[in-house]
Amino acid sequence: MLTRDIALKAYQGVAIMNEPLLRLSGSTFTQEHADAIKLVLDNPSDFRDLVLQELSRFPKMELYFRPLIEARLNRNKILDSDILSSILLNKNEVEERLSRNHLKVKYFESIFSEVGLPIDGIESDEVFLDIWNELLTIDLLINDPQLGFSEIEKVVRRRDLTKIDLLATYEGQKYAIEITRLRKRDFLGTTLPNMVDAMFLKENLDDLQNALKSKLKDKDKQFLRFCKQETESFDKRLLVIKTSQWEYQDASNILLEQTKRLLENEVYEGIDEVLIVYDVINFDWIR
Repeated sequence: MLTRDIALKAYQGVAIMNEPLLRLSGSTFTQEHADAIKLVLDNPSDFRDLVLQELSRFPKMELYFRPLIEARLNRNKILDSDILSSILLNKNEVEERLSRNHLKVKYFESIFSEVGLPIDGIESDEVFLDIWNELLTIDLLINDPQLGFSEIEKVVRRRDLTKIDLLATYEGQKYAIEITRLRKRDFLGTTLPNMVDAMFLKENLDDLQNALKSKLKDKDKQFLRFCKQETESFDKRLLVIKTSQWEYQDASNILLEQTKRLLENEVYEGIDEVLIVYDVINFDWIR
């Protein structure tokens, strides 16, 4: 019989196989992992029923994410899915942030209004991660004592207009805020090395700098287009960069230094400040 514990063991096994950092930290792939993976893959209907049953424990997540979750269950690589694995955990970070902030953001539901149902399973997880990063950023902006933003508003515009993610107020100043992620695709199919020391090698620093430079350039143009079309003016334009790969979280100083160097040496007319978010509690604010 397929249970939540067995499904979690299957996800753990896949994570160990896919993430070198887990193996370097001593995690070992066992026969128990192999058996759990086989049981899940051999019983897709039972797995679907299990996930939807577990989802009912999280009413806000079910309300906002169920269409995407149902679509994800019908796609490929179900054991590579962040959105599905999160539903099986006892503690759900997404549910906590939905419950804490859904009444504090104007046009909150619009965060989910453009959620389509991607054909590819991995692309479904990318959609989920984009929304999760927006929810995480909102939570930090509102609730972290070092930030304390107010009057958060999800930007809603016609489809033919340039948009950013949020408007907010901080210490009396009006902020325009765009949220983005550093992902594997930003490295043209490559990824950073798994050992932090190796990130100091020139070729790896160059990879990181090029990815950051491209991201800053694209978002700079987006801010300029958005501000040009708006009748309202903004005191500050804040770019939030969320790191997705584990390697970044272990090398935050490198990422911070690279970002500062680019902001000092390149011209970005549309970006005033950058907030780098490493995980649910750690960030650096470049002002």
